[in-house]
Amino acid sequence: MEYTPMENAIHIAIKNKPGRCERIVLKHLRRMDKGRIDLELPNGNHLVIGDGHGAQAQMRIRDAAFYKRCILYGKAGLGEAYADGLWDSENITSVISWAMQNTHNSPWWRRITRRPVVSPDDLTNDLYRLFLDETMSPSAAYFEHDGMDLEEAQHAKYQRLCLQLRLQPTDHVLDIGCGWGGGAIHIATHYGCKVTALTTSEEQYQLASKRVRQAGLGHLVSILKKDYREMNSSFDNIVSVEIAQPADPTYFRKCRQLLKQEGIMAMQKVTRPGTRYTAHQSGEMALIDLKELGLHYAATLRVWFMHFNSRLAQVRQLGFDDRFIRKWNYYLCHREAAFRTRRLHVVQLVYQPSR
Repeated sequence: MEYTPMENAIHIAIKNKPGRCERIVLKHLRRMDKGRIDLELPNGNHLVIGDGHGAQAQMRIRDAAFYKRCILYGKAGLGEAYADGLWDSENITSVISWAMQNTHNSPWWRRITRRPVVSPDDLTNDLYRLFLDETMSPSAAYFEHDGMDLEEAQHAKYQRLCLQLRLQPTDHVLDIGCGWGGGAIHIATHYGCKVTALTTSEEQYQLASKRVRQAGLGHLVSILKKDYREMNSSFDNIVSVEIAQPADPTYFRKCRQLLKQEGIMAMQKVTRPGTRYTAHQSGEMALIDLKELGLHYAATLRVWFMHFNSRLAQVRQLGFDDRFIRKWNYYLCHREAAFRTRRLHVVQLVYQPSR
C-alpha cells in the first residue's frame, strides 16, 4: 500500500511513539547511568545509556512485551523475558553485569516476585555430563596457573582442600554433600584415605557409586544416601564443597561432634559480601585459613557456558527444548556476572576445633 507524504509522516510517528510501558521502563533505565548499554528498540531506534565508565553492553529488545515483563517483575522479569526471546545480546553476561552495576540507581529494578528462571535441580545427570568435566564437579574450579583446562582446575581445587586438611593415608574423611563423587575419588586416589561420602540425591548416589566402582576404589570410598545430621561416627577430617548447609550454628556444632579433637574441617562455600562465618560465632570451631575464589567461579561458569553451547544438538536429543536452552544460558551468565561484579563470592574456609 502506498501512502501520501502526510500519511507516511503519520505512520512513522505512530510507529515510533513509545507506549506507556516502554516510557516507564526507559525512564528507569536512563537512571542506570554507570557503564554503558547500547539498546536497539523494537521499532529499530537506538538508545545509548550511561557514562561509559564500567560495564559495556549491547542489547536488542525484540518485542515490546519486554517492557511489561520488566515492570511487573523487575530484574526477575529480565530473565523471563530472555527465556521467551523478547531480547537478545551477543554477550548476556555483559548485560547482566551492567544491570548489577546500576541496581542502586533504580529500586524498581531490585524487585523480585518470582522464582529464578531455572534451577540446577531441573537438570539430569545426562545433561550435566555434557558440560561438566570428567570429575563431574558442579562447583567452582581453581585455575591456579595460566593455561589450565577445566579438569585440571577442578583437581587443583580438590588438591588445595586436601593440602589444608593435611591428609595422611590412615585418615578417615567425611565428605558432606559429595555430589557425583569427584572430591571423594580425588582424595582416595591421591592420598589413599578412607572416605565416607554423603548425598541426599538419589541420582547423585547412583552415579557416584558407579563412578567409585569404575575407578576401582570401592575398598576406600563409601557413598551413602544420607543426611549429615544422621551420622554418629567420628572422623579425622571433614570436607564439604558448596553444599546448602543451614546458616545457623547447628551445622558447625554437628560437624564438631563428628570431628576428632585434632581434626581439620575444610569447606568451599558461596557467600555474599559482608558474610560472617558462623563457626567463630558459635565457638565450636576456629577459622585458620581463608581463600577467596570468586573470579575462578566466573571462569568456571564461562567454560560451562561454552561446553553447553557446543553440544546443543545433544541437549535437544535429551528432550530439552530451545526455551530451556535460553533459560540455562541466562542462569549461567547471571551467575558469572554475579561473581565478576563481586555480588557473590566463593571461599575456601579451614577450621579446627576450638581449644
